[in-house]
Amino acid sequence: MASGVGIQTFDETRETLGDGLAVIFCSPNPVRVVCCVQKPPHGDFFLFFGGFCMKKKQIANAVMAAVIVLIAAAGVLGVGLLRGWFDKADGTQAALTEIQGSVTLQRGGVSFPVQGDTVLHSGDRLSAGNGATAVIRIGSDSVTLGSKAELTVSEPAADRFAASVDAGELFVSTRSPLRLSLDGREFTFCETAAAVSVRSGAQSISVFSGTVGRASAGQILEFTGGTETLSSLKITSLNEFVIQQIRIANRTSQLCFSDEDLDRLAESRRQELQELINGAASSAEPSHSSEAASSETASPEPASSAAASSSAGQPDSSEPAPSSGAVSSVSPSGSSSHAASSPAGSVPPEAPSSVPVSSGEPAGKIAGSVYLTIRCDTILEHMDELTPGKAEFVPADGVILPAVKVDFYEGETVFQILQRTCSAAGIQLEYSWTPLYNSYYIEGINHLYEFDCGENSGWMYQVNGWFPNYGCSGYEAGDGDVIVWCYTCQGLGTDVGAPGWEE
Repeated sequence: MASGVGIQTFDETRETLGDGLAVIFCSPNPVRVVCCVQKPPHGDFFLFFGGFCMKKKQIANAVMAAVIVLIAAAGVLGVGLLRGWFDKADGTQAALTEIQGSVTLQRGGVSFPVQGDTVLHSGDRLSAGNGATAVIRIGSDSVTLGSKAELTVSEPAADRFAASVDAGELFVSTRSPLRLSLDGREFTFCETAAAVSVRSGAQSISVFSGTVGRASAGQILEFTGGTETLSSLKITSLNEFVIQQIRIANRTSQLCFSDEDLDRLAESRRQELQELINGAASSAEPSHSSEAASSETASPEPASSAAASSSAGQPDSSEPAPSSGAVSSVSPSGSSSHAASSPAGSVPPEAPSSVPVSSGEPAGKIAGSVYLTIRCDTILEHMDELTPGKAEFVPADGVILPAVKVDFYEGETVFQILQRTCSAAGIQLEYSWTPLYNSYYIEGINHLYEFDCGENSGWMYQVNGWFPNYGCSGYEAGDGDVIVWCYTCQGLGTDVGAPGWEE
């Protein structure tokens, strides 16, 4: 046979067809060519398989493609194993769930954001961002991470869970034993509910039921500079995160602070805030901005209050708090428009032809009181759409300002009451003047702005359950008015009770 390659097969028959070509027949099938090898004068080999021809380079490319596919598959497998895509949440290991805000997991030297339920491994380090929360489920028990909490898992097994708390605050609710370390000190939590706080140079454990170390229900164990202190726990020291967790735990067991105790605390704080706001109002003239005193033809620069970013996000009180409001939308030019309707049988006041302008002199006479609430609880249902970094400004219950009774001066508008109240309560406020609508437009409250939680999101106001068809600086307050500022995420207000409307 001329230069070719011999291949042993059953019933093999060879024929030579010219120089360098060997044909091998392998069966009685009419199409009997199984493999041919040809070596033309230029030296390249051609392989024929069942009638197909492949060059040597094509074979190499095919092999290379297969190798690339295998490498890619191995990479996907490696990422999946690292991120726990193939882990099964069967309750035998602790799992991270109920994630709100930004939570980062560091595993195997790689950090990545956690977006769904994740089974935890030994050595995992969890970091909750500003305002973020997440729950570690350990069988029927839980460890809830608060804002800026950092925790490293040393033993993820549900029956012997152990971790070190590196920073921040967390809440433990457990019936089975679990171990937590604070700055090298290890404590066992069993049949207890407690809050753990780790700050620079100080750690504490507040116990609400059961016993942890030397502390029992109603006591706090503190460590500062190597000194251990045991003292009584005061309800006034509780922050909003802990209050919310106590309320959750009270659903299944009785803690040292009942829901009634927490309600009284919320009412007390609301009263203090109310006195603060009205005290500021009585000791100074109404805070009419310089923009409000500008002529209608002027277009002042947007302004913002210099108040601190802390919010009065306490549990809501029994004061009236309707849940719908006026919808504001922004035109391409940045102006605001307002959709409005009123309940059947009610007659809305006539819109003023111009915005009431302050003379800058003290009004001197209180005309009455209104009930004012600021809330953003709709965001809690859309945390996955919230602009990164904004979760810290969303209170746990979504209430920035509980319903407070605010005195107002004769001629004051909804806008002026909001501006004065936010200034007194330390709530950030930003607004801009819109000459086209002869009104102020509320851009942001407590650092939450329009479009922060979706393309239709933003602030809206309502008065006595209906929706004014003009801006907030054109609505004069009346005695007993119930004013609610609320944040809408979807439907341009329909998610907080406003009627649908067409653009």
